[in-house]
Amino acid sequence: MSYFPNPNTTTHNTSALFRLITVPNPPFSTPTLKTNPFISQSQSWEVVYSTAPAPSNGALGPFRGVAFQDIDMKTGTYLNRLELPYDVIGASLRARWECMGNDDSLWRVEFDDVTVSFFGNKLFSKTFADVERVWDVTFLDRDTRVVRAARTLRGLRKEQARGRVANAGEEDDCVFVMTRVT
Repeated sequence: MSYFPNPNTTTHNTSALFRLITVPNPPFSTPTLKTNPFISQSQSWEVVYSTAPAPSNGALGPFRGVAFQDIDMKTGTYLNRLELPYDVIGASLRARWECMGNDDSLWRVEFDDVTVSFFGNKLFSKTFADVERVWDVTFLDRDTRVVRAARTLRGLRKEQARGRVANAGEEDDCVFVMTRVT
């Protein structure tokens, strides 16, 4: 059972919950890869709520879809997928990650490429050079994963940014709430 309300609840209530659980070292979860068996293997997560700008929030232009994150723990890679109804249009982002120092809940993520498709056929791809982000897994249980992401560690640590809607190109953080895909 997840600690999060239905994603159709008000943004205000959901944002208040984020502020509660995204404090450093929340008392009710240990978000570590080494000690938490719920994320010790590769798996897929559905993004049910995000303060991130498009396409990370499930939108691509005027289209709304569902965003997924497929993590491969053995290779340190992941694939973000945006799926829209009937495969009209879709996008995928490939990236690599590694733990920062001894903190296995803090990841340095390097984007590799993004591909946009139309009815399952590749329209175009873009390769990234030196595009990195910092992720902080702030909550983890059997069904739910909360990640804060920012361009820099400084942006991730800014208290006033937590829980608000991010704008494209900003340094400040944004939040992703994901549920395990079964």
